[in-house]
Amino acid sequence: MFKLNQKTRASIAKSTGLSFDQILSMDAEEVDSHIEKKIGKKLNPSYRKGSSFVNRGSVYMFLQRLVSRKTVDKKLAKI
Repeated sequence: MFKLNQKTRASIAKSTGLSFDQILSMDAEEVDSHIEKKIGKKLNPSYRKGSSFVNRGSVYMFLQRLVSRKTVDKKLAKI
């Protein structure tokens, strides 16, 4: 479990419109859609496939192949 001080929690709530506890209980896609509604435009990833940016994180995120739990559950339900 993460432990953040009150100042950081307040900053997260101010910038996202969601409390830290709400974010913990939500799926990443739900958080993204809430933020998109708040700012009024679609979020764009900061990485670009084929750019000169050197990825030091997840290969799946960089190649835009990260699969959500909902997608996996839907595919498993079809089996």
